Amino acid sequence: MADRLLTAVSRDGRLRGRAATTSGLAQEVVRRHGAGPLAAASLVRAVSCAAVFPATWKDSERVSVQWSGRGLLGALMAEVRAGGRVRGFVKTPQGGAPSSGVRRLSLGHGLLPGGFVSVIRQNVSGAFSQSQVELASGEVDEDLEAFFAQSDQVPTRLRALCAFDDASLPVAASAVLVQALPDDDPPELISGEALEILDPSTSPETLLALALGPGHDVLAETPIAFTCMCSRDRMAAGIGLLELDELLDLINEDHGATVRCDYCGEVETFDREEVEQIMVDKVTSRREDQE
Repeated sequence: MADRLLTAVSRDGRLRGRAATTSGLAQEVVRRHGAGPLAAASLVRAVSCAAVFPATWKDSERVSVQWSGRGLLGALMAEVRAGGRVRGFVKTPQGGAPSSGVRRLSLGHGLLPGGFVSVIRQNVSGAFSQSQVELASGEVDEDLEAFFAQSDQVPTRLRALCAFDDASLPVAASAVLVQALPDDDPPELISGEALEILDPSTSPETLLALALGPGHDVLAETPIAFTCMCSRDRMAAGIGLLELDELLDLINEDHGATVRCDYCGEVETFDREEVEQIMVDKVTSRREDQE
């Protein structure tokens, strides 16, 4: 069954929720990065959190979340765009093994000690805004939950659920987010512990019923899928950002360039003549700008 996201609001108007199945997304992102046990579990949590990020797409173009620390993984990044397009990467794919938790894997040592969770929002006009808070626990979903409470001042409960086979490959994943809407007397949110014991294959309908109670209305359903926006043209444009002496080194020493996308792992090769053309275009553009 394809991954999907449900967006809902409680009928008393006090809570909003988002719940998604992310098993296919999890399997694809782990496969593309060849992630080891700790990186795989952390990466699945990250992209599952991105899938349920409460963005309003009529105002937003994309949302990127980065978890960075001094632990074994170094950094995680997950990005979501309108239409449920999600991608992510981990700086150190083979960094360590997860430690066992009582109800779920404990991932804090992958990022801690130190570090931040940062959220970058790009609106439809292209302008960026960024906020960050210190890592709360290194558990990825708990850190983003703390971000909403501290930076956005919105009481939030967020948990990403995942199960792995003996080869550390994800077999099921899901996520649920519930937030209190503005109220003089904010409602009590479901506990994180109540969500952590759920089966990762739990449907979005069941997750929302638990998080919001039976009295809620589903407002939208959106497909979720791994999608990377990289292309050969974008990679060529990236090469064009290099300084002229760096381009000359690629031409004369490397006889071309190889570019790998951090998010999807796709590799594009540019031969010497193609890099020469990129350099010519760069020089021509500079001259035109000076005239």
